[in-house]
Amino acid sequence: MDMDWVKRKAIGEQFVEEQKDQIWRSLCASLESATNSYCVHYGGAAHGHQENDRQFRIAVESKPPYRDAVIDVTFAPPEIRVVCTMGQCKTSTFVLSPNKDAPFRNNDKEHLTSDQVSEAILRGVFFPAESRGVRTRIVSPCSS
Repeated sequence: MDMDWVKRKAIGEQFVEEQKDQIWRSLCASLESATNSYCVHYGGAAHGHQENDRQFRIAVESKPPYRDAVIDVTFAPPEIRVVCTMGQCKTSTFVLSPNKDAPFRNNDKEHLTSDQVSEAILRGVFFPAESRGVRTRIVSPCSS
C-alpha cells in the first residue's frame, strides 16, 4: 500500500524536528554569504552576524534617499520571523517545510531554498532602486 497523507505528514514533521537546527544554520550561512557578496560586488556597506542561537541581524547603510536598515531574522520553530526595525524592508514570516531540498515555505505556500529566502529578505534592502525600475551596476569584476 502507498503511503497515505497522514503518514507523509508525520514523516515530514519528524524531518523538520530533527533537522531544524541544520536548516537554521543553512539560512544564516546564506544570509551571511549574500551580505558579503553585496559588499564585494556592489560596494555596499552591510554586515550580518548571528546575535545568538536564534537570531541573525543584518545592518545595511544606504545612500539617500534610502534609509539605513536593520533586519532581525529570528528562529522560533517552526517559523523564521523577519522584522525590519529601520529602513524600507518588509516584515515577513517563513515556515519550516518538510522538503529537504527547499526547507521553507512562504505565505504563498511556495517551497524555497535557504538562498531564495535570503533573496526574499535582502533584495529590496540591497537594491531599493530596482523596485523603481533603476538598474544597479557591479562596481568590481565578478570572478565567479
